[in-house]
Amino acid sequence: MTYATLGLGFANVGYGQSCPAGAGFGTCATSGAYSASGDSFQTGVSAGFGVRYGYSEKLILGLDYSYTDLGGDFYSFQVPGNVLPSTRYFDTEIQVLKFTMDWRF
Repeated sequence: MTYATLGLGFANVGYGQSCPAGAGFGTCATSGAYSASGDSFQTGVSAGFGVRYGYSEKLILGLDYSYTDLGGDFYSFQVPGNVLPSTRYFDTEIQVLKFTMDWRF
């Protein structure tokens, strides 16, 4: 049996960036240590397909693939020595391939 799926994906995506103490200018684009982190709740489209095969009367084998695109988001943080905050963009895409085994009782 083959099948396809379409749905809603969601995740609370964490992000972070840091620069160690003593790092020279250019290493982390700053002259001092910093650490910034946060999270963003993102939603998007999830789609996939799969196949199931009845290997025996009790054992069913399967292969599933899914792709989820949660879009992107910007985050800003203050870097020591910079007048303006630094802004970064991140984009979240997830691909999953799984092998399944189902057992009927």
